[in-house]
Amino acid sequence: MGCMAARWIRTDNPRMCRVNWGGIGKGDNPKYYGLELIDQFLDRLDQDVLEDQRIPLLDIMLMATPARWWKAHYQVLKDWKDAKQALKERFSKK
Repeated sequence: MGCMAARWIRTDNPRMCRVNWGGIGKGDNPKYYGLELIDQFLDRLDQDVLEDQRIPLLDIMLMATPARWWKAHYQVLKDWKDAKQALKERFSKK
């Protein structure tokens, strides 16, 4: 079954078992600055983070322009599906 790297992350990757996401201690928290492909970032969240923790973790994972955009829009997004779609629409490379 793997391990819980933090209380809300499931993984079978032994490297991730040493990571503390979500601001619990120091860890290898993935960040998104808007320069990388948004699909890869979101896919990693889908794979490694429990669904009910994805939206709260975006507050600390999004940086620069994506963070400013998130602060202005997160309140109107109902769930992870809406948040994921909105992030893709805004940050997908055309």
